Amino acid sequence: MTGADRVGTLDQLLAAVTARCGDLQLSSAPPDPANGREWVDLTGLGRVDAVQRSVDAMLATDACGDPGVAGAFHGLYLAHAVAGPIAAAVTAHSALWTLRDGPVDARVHPDGRWFDAIAVPGARLRHLGEPDLPADGDLLDAAADEITAFLAPVFAYVAALTRYGLPGLWGHVADQIHRRALAAGPEPATAWIAAGRLTDRLARRVPLRTRPRLDDTAVAASDILLINGTCCLLYRIHSDPFSGGDEAGHCTACPRLHRWRRDRAGRPDPWGHDDEETRQ
Repeated sequence: MTGADRVGTLDQLLAAVTARCGDLQLSSAPPDPANGREWVDLTGLGRVDAVQRSVDAMLATDACGDPGVAGAFHGLYLAHAVAGPIAAAVTAHSALWTLRDGPVDARVHPDGRWFDAIAVPGARLRHLGEPDLPADGDLLDAAADEITAFLAPVFAYVAALTRYGLPGLWGHVADQIHRRALAAGPEPATAWIAAGRLTDRLARRVPLRTRPRLDDTAVAASDILLINGTCCLLYRIHSDPFSGGDEAGHCTACPRLHRWRRDRAGRPDPWGHDDEETRQ
């Protein structure tokens, strides 16, 4: 981990990660529904009835009735809002907040079912220097434990209700860990290594089969392009070209888009999986 920017309090850490993420507001204050925005109790998604309601809402909106897309989007949105910020905190600040000590609420974006704010009023700050966290590896294990314990029950229900497999759901977590670490880290190579170490810990706990990679051409040109290891299935609900993607509606970082590109030795690139491989 870089540990480049240490913080002293939970609120300082949440503010620092908010600044680094750019698209997600993190706070230790309880959610404020006064402005009419919808908040989701993510802690409550550990119950099958709550996940069923969430899946139904996704099918009626973002997923356009496709159960596989509903499952994929649940994995992506939760990874983006829960696991990614933890990765930014650990890799850039050598600290994290707990997810299991209190409620975790997420504010739904007005234009979709993804989240643009997270409230963790019961969280505790954990950082290097605590008696039981004497080394980087222990902090990485603590982060992997928090992510796994929080998301595993939710993912189990999402997989059962949508038939989008657990490896795909955890693949989105790996993608977001690396994406957030790259955005937060002052030096890309160091941030990438730190994210890989966190993902290694995650892979010891969950059925993780794929990871993101960096595009060789982009890296050589000093223009970093992360290629996801897991497809979010967005192309299945886009009949028109998707801005930022190709003519088939793929995201720029889609593994399907890059799957058959040749590597430096001229061999087909085996990275990433498609929707068939995300099935149970």
